[in-house]
Amino acid sequence: TWQSQGEVRKVGIDLYHRRNLAYADSLKVDAPNDGACSVRVPRGLLPGQYFLRITSAANSRVTADSTDFTVTCAGPTPAVSQVVVPQLIWHGGSRQQVTWQSQGEVRKVGIDLYHRRNLAYADSLK
Repeated sequence: TWQSQGEVRKVGIDLYHRRNLAYADSLKVDAPNDGACSVRVPRGLLPGQYFLRITSAANSRVTADSTDFTVTCAGPTPAVSQVVVPQLIWHGGSRQQVTWQSQGEVRKVGIDLYHRRNLAYADSLK
């Protein structure tokens, strides 16, 4: 539940990880600002402390954060490991196979390319 003042017709409800204040997921978009909303906890979250941020749909500077709460995992802790790139030389424009293993509730993965020398982000591959 939440309270608001002024003209706030609709709100967004977003989930953030407390440890690094990182955005985790959007739980509701354009929800009526009636002070309460039922949300589904996303699968695949890392266990830890989280908080919700309620944001005015019309003005992103109008926000309020919840108190912290704990998210636990029903199964193994989500993890991605054993990333393998069989081809050690890649040519621009070529297609490459990448494999990995995962455990727990890993819904989606992102594949990003980094330059090894300075760990500079180069591109998103997927």
